[in-house]
Amino acid sequence: MIDTKDCVFYDILWHSHDSEDAGKPEEEKLTEFKNSIAAYFDDDTGFNWSNIPEIMGFWQSLKFAYIMNGYAITSKLYKSGQFGDDEEFFGGTLGKLATVKFEEYKRNRKVWAGSALELWLTLYMNHRWVRMNGIDVGWDENDKAYSLYNDREISPDYDSLVQELRRQLIAKNYF
Repeated sequence: MIDTKDCVFYDILWHSHDSEDAGKPEEEKLTEFKNSIAAYFDDDTGFNWSNIPEIMGFWQSLKFAYIMNGYAITSKLYKSGQFGDDEEFFGGTLGKLATVKFEEYKRNRKVWAGSALELWLTLYMNHRWVRMNGIDVGWDENDKAYSLYNDREISPDYDSLVQELRRQLIAKNYF
């Protein structure tokens, strides 16, 4: 039986995904969503986050990060200005949330002080930031992302962020 936390978290992920591609039929969107989480969700038992590879780093987490639509979730769950003035931030409230939480994470020596949802939103926004700053991403034969610019290194803090998200999700510290 699926526990209540899994049901609520599934609903949040689905509704963020559902807000995209408004012209697509509902059944097609639901099928795409279910395919995107198939490795992590079972209809009978709920989420199994231990299926996230233990060594998954930032570049390999791109498709995982995009299971959700961070903008849709942020607009529904957070109010503008909740994390301070977000007018000048790329991504508005989501950008500010991600910046505040990521800086706090680094200051706290890679100890996350927040929910798995906030952590996932931070990962999502950092992937958006990378794309918007012209760091193209390629795909290898195993469908894993990597930087097309070998001279542009991403901080190891990003890799540790992915591993912390895995730990938080396994602990079901969603909210």
